[in-house]
Amino acid sequence: MGPYLDIEGAIKYGLEKYGRENNNPPVIETAYTGDYIFRQWENVSIPFRITDTDGDAPSITYETDGRGRFNRSATDPSTYYFELTCELVNDFTPKKAKIVATDVYGGMDEFEFSYQVMENQAPTLAKAIEDMLIPASGQLSASLEGVFEDPDGEELTYSASVSPAGVAEVSVNGGTVSIKKLNN
Repeated sequence: MGPYLDIEGAIKYGLEKYGRENNNPPVIETAYTGDYIFRQWENVSIPFRITDTDGDAPSITYETDGRGRFNRSATDPSTYYFELTCELVNDFTPKKAKIVATDVYGGMDEFEFSYQVMENQAPTLAKAIEDMLIPASGQLSASLEGVFEDPDGEELTYSASVSPAGVAEVSVNGGTVSIKKLNN
């Protein structure tokens, strides 16, 4: 067996003996400024950019509680995404996530954050709709404004139906319900 070159050993020896003066650690950044509290209907994708001013290729590790995960960008190797499909979450307690970048000289940066998915709350009745009679014209419209409220503050959309079928037509446009009596 011939001589061989122990590159890893040589690097370790050089670092122990001479160190690397002026090593700059990697930097983890995100432009995301939100509160890391998400709604159950959201799909989350938060970009993190990892750079090293020395040009070192940092190793990246990450850990998360719950269903959040980190994925490396297919088009930019310095970008990672924290991704979370909130509709799959059934545990609404706060979770933690951490991404760590370490260069070959031991320089390190970490970004840790807590996140939480808030369970969706169903709209509630704020005030009852008073009984109304369809006038002789056979048509009636009523505003639904203030009738329902959403505890999550989400915008409401409406739909309506008639039972038994065939006695009237009903439609909703925005926050107004319209009923038209059918002649039987």
